[in-house]
Amino acid sequence: MLPYARALNTLRKLESDFQAAARNDDRIFACKLATLEACGWIEESFDLVFYKFSLRRISSLSAQSDLRTMVNKNFGFHFDKHIRKNILTPLLGCILAEVFESKLDAALLIPMKASLGTLKLERDKLAHTYTKGVTPNINSPTVTIGHFNTVRQGLGDFETKLLSARLKI
Repeated sequence: MLPYARALNTLRKLESDFQAAARNDDRIFACKLATLEACGWIEESFDLVFYKFSLRRISSLSAQSDLRTMVNKNFGFHFDKHIRKNILTPLLGCILAEVFESKLDAALLIPMKASLGTLKLERDKLAHTYTKGVTPNINSPTVTIGHFNTVRQGLGDFETKLLSARLKI
């Protein structure tokens, strides 16, 4: 979390300003500013805690980047809505996913990822096209069967390891 002494000193100064204010508008201003200062410190502190945790527990640079994006898009600190749902659950899920993926057979995982990417591109290209009168450039069934078998083998390892997983953070 962020150092709190400066924030607390600012809040105490605003409390003093509130007590000394002669006009109601000045008291309202001190109240509003105190709330905004406290909330700003709270929100930035949560962000910093998540950043520190992710740097220690997430090895993937892309996952760290995803977390930074998640935190930067999060504007609030209601626990269930902003902290738990928007950041904590995806963060812990990412860590568990990394732990789980490290248990998979890389000789199956890497080709499976490549085949999934290839098949997704092919599927997207073919899913919403009208090919009458056009000679399409489509992978042969043999190529597709090769990708299918690669994914099937990787998926088998994935299923076995996921169903038997005892994941710990």
